[in-house]
Amino acid sequence: MGRQAFAKLIGSISRASSSSSSWTQTQQYAAAAMHPPPVVFVDKNTRVICQGIKGKNDTFHTKQAIE
Repeated sequence: MGRQAFAKLIGSISRASSSSSSWTQTQQYAAAAMHPPPVVFVDKNTRVICQGIKGKNDTFHTKQAIE
């Protein structure tokens, strides 16, 4: 599929989805803000795996989390 055809397809999809939705962008942002953040319970007895420690910053923050 060519670049122009792809852009045309994406444009038609976005127009169709925006016209079929009765929510405005402001209402969508307000609805997203109403959802509470995920809750994670971690205490000193919780076992946690930390993967991908590669650099100085990763090592620093991992050590801080352990302390």
